[in-house]
Amino acid sequence: MTKKFIHNLDNITFAKVAINIIMLSVLSSPFILLAAGRSLDNPITPIDSVDGLINALLNIVISFGTPLAALVLVYTGYTFVTAMGNEKKLDAAKNMLWWTVIGTALVVGAHAIWTVLQSTVTAVTKS
Repeated sequence: MTKKFIHNLDNITFAKVAINIIMLSVLSSPFILLAAGRSLDNPITPIDSVDGLINALLNIVISFGTPLAALVLVYTGYTFVTAMGNEKKLDAAKNMLWWTVIGTALVVGAHAIWTVLQSTVTAVTKS
């Protein structure tokens, strides 16, 4: 039992060290490039501001989240139908429906909140 625990602990420690090394190398690479006298080019050429980046990310989230929400709603309906009066399955289906609605509201709400924040910041900076 102790050897198995130590073996698992070694694997976990190795994984943590490996992840930290990878993160350090990825995060330090821009500084290494700048120190070598090279410049960093924008890999996302049409996006030139934070607003554009957030809009692009939200559009990606919405384009994947909307069909996913529709599929999960269909699956939730299937779960309701196959529950056939079983209380545990009905509770699971109700829970699934509840979290699907919350997730969809978060996806749509994030875009709405960002739009309001963006227009507010634009109006304040133009004044």
